[in-house]
Amino acid sequence: MEIIAVDAPRRVEMSLHFDKPMKANNDIVFLLQPQGDGTEVSWQMSGTYGFVHKAMGLIFNFDKMVGGEFDKGLAQLKSRIEVR
Repeated sequence: MEIIAVDAPRRVEMSLHFDKPMKANNDIVFLLQPQGDGTEVSWQMSGTYGFVHKAMGLIFNFDKMVGGEFDKGLAQLKSRIEVR
């Protein structure tokens, strides 16, 4: 994972490379929006998918697989920021 652009305090762009279970290159964007005393954080992931990825997508829910990891990361980020 590599941070490729930051538009503080609203946007962070990253490049994410997977080797397993199959090779993939994806672009990640974290969007930060002030909400009262806090900040709403949302994320987007995009990339190109070949035939194998599309076929695997019929069997596996990639959003659920990857999304859970991002949700864990966002929860950890929240807990670390709120301690400050």
